Amino acid sequence: IIKEVDRMNTLVEEVLEFAHIEAADPTPQDVNLLLKEALFSIKYRFHNQQLEVVERLTDNLPPVLARPEKLTRAFENIILNAFEVTPEGGRVTITSSHGDGFTSRGKASGKVSLRFHNTGSFVLPEEVERIFLPFYTTKARGTGLGLPITHRIISSHGGQISVDSDREKGTTFIVELPTCLL
Repeated sequence: IIKEVDRMNTLVEEVLEFAHIEAADPTPQDVNLLLKEALFSIKYRFHNQQLEVVERLTDNLPPVLARPEKLTRAFENIILNAFEVTPEGGRVTITSSHGDGFTSRGKASGKVSLRFHNTGSFVLPEEVERIFLPFYTTKARGTGLGLPITHRIISSHGGQISVDSDREKGTTFIVELPTCLL
């Protein structure tokens, strides 16, 4: 009964989160610090799991205009999914870098690119589009709200999220966020 009550509390929190409209103004944030906070909060929950966690964070990235609690929550959702689907002995790699692409004037595009890669999992091509739909889940005990909330948060920050999955190499969630000028 206690486990089911906890599960229902989580579901209610996620529904409320999904329906919540943000009122706070965004501020310039170091995306690497937000990634580290998210990873720290998830890592302790999986301290017994034998996973290799690799951080490849590019120093001195330009800041992103963000609501830090929300963006950290989005990163936590992605990392949590990666940890849950990566088998024992697998690897989760988190990478931050300058975004690809250039503007029409030849300047850098002003994006930060984040990659969350895990080995040992595969998302079927027909599921890639559906995983961001509310209440769609491939997990036995999932609510189907983690990735839709993540998608909504990333979009509200002017960013994009996509998935690249290969049966041999694993799955990568790619987040691109616009940078801000100080």
